[in-house]
Amino acid sequence: MSDLLYAASLIDPEVLEKVREAFSSEIRTPMNAVMEMADMALKEDVPESTREYIARIKTSGLELIALINEILDYSEIESGKLKITPIKYNPISLLTDVPELIMNRISGRGVELEIDASSDIPRLLYGDIVRIRQVFINIAHNAVKFTTEGKISVRMDFDRIDSSNGILFVEVSDTGLGIKSGELEKITEAFNTPEGEKLKGMSGMGLGLVTSQKLISLMGGKLEVKSEYGKGSVFSFSLKQKIEDPEPAVFEKENLGLFAGNDTGSDLFIAPHARVLIVDDSIVNLAVAEGLLEPLRMNVITASSGKEAIKKLKDQRVDIIFLDVMMPALDGISTAGKIRANLPEYDDVPIIALNTERYPGMLEHPETSGFAGKAENAFDDGNLVKAVREFLPENLIKDPGEFQEEDDKRGKPILQRQPPNRRN
Repeated sequence: MSDLLYAASLIDPEVLEKVREAFSSEIRTPMNAVMEMADMALKEDVPESTREYIARIKTSGLELIALINEILDYSEIESGKLKITPIKYNPISLLTDVPELIMNRISGRGVELEIDASSDIPRLLYGDIVRIRQVFINIAHNAVKFTTEGKISVRMDFDRIDSSNGILFVEVSDTGLGIKSGELEKITEAFNTPEGEKLKGMSGMGLGLVTSQKLISLMGGKLEVKSEYGKGSVFSFSLKQKIEDPEPAVFEKENLGLFAGNDTGSDLFIAPHARVLIVDDSIVNLAVAEGLLEPLRMNVITASSGKEAIKKLKDQRVDIIFLDVMMPALDGISTAGKIRANLPEYDDVPIIALNTERYPGMLEHPETSGFAGKAENAFDDGNLVKAVREFLPENLIKDPGEFQEEDDKRGKPILQRQPPNRRN
């Protein structure tokens, strides 16, 4: 693999850039959909053996995404085109999905996983959660790869600078093989991995740590490595982050497990009287969206093209529209324009852009194109639910407790998954 990537680095930059862009959009998007479907399957009532298979699919998917990101981001960094895209996020979500990967990989080895989170971590921060998670996965994967016995420890802390900013600190330490002093300064060089007989079958592409170092640098932070050969290593990074919600985040170790669901970072709510239209040319994305919105009890309507979306809007009223901006034929921006120009009854209905993260710089000012906003990475980390909470009219947002009595009469708990109200 290293030889292949080295050869790729010699290809004409313009040709490589075209390949990278096509590879990025065609591979990352369906992989994210696979991960969300695995999450939804894990929340269903399935046999334990099936649950284990799905969990391993998700773990392997996380590793494949990390591998894809490693290749693509190295190319982007080298070409100077990689951009940092900050959003609001719940930092505690990092302590559920990344440890899933670790636990599945160390299963049966006799390696202990220890997790520690400071009580001063804010509930919501503002930063590039995708890149932070990627670096976290990279250093966690490194610990898993070289630790066959002993312990892997994950620690997260937050040092508040003032009421609006602070330093996020993440550390992964292990009791693994460690790195020789002569190799330590080389591990952040591309296409380089530690040498030695004990590492046979363990070395990778040699891009993970150099990519992580450059990503952390782009985000204004610092990546540090300490190691003693034969005793283990400590990888850590620190990043300045803006505080969006200063209330302390809640991390409950007893809820951490292989099958932990994603934390949406949003207050619990339902919207049983709301109608939502999801427009995307990807059937997989539509299925994922329906699954993500099931717990909200919304009436979910789907369309696979701009033309179909406009027809359905004429036939029935909806309260919020999610629109893929990159559809073939009539794209999302053109579709939004037609809705605003030809359907005045939708003047006050929010239209939210999907998939803009695949094209940095697109819709920097969404309101000028008829959109109320963007839902970047909508099919990841509960962001679709967050966008519903942000843009759906407040009168349609309901407290689950308001419907508890009704559900008690029906004999089903409020948070039980139910078939969505589909109107296709």
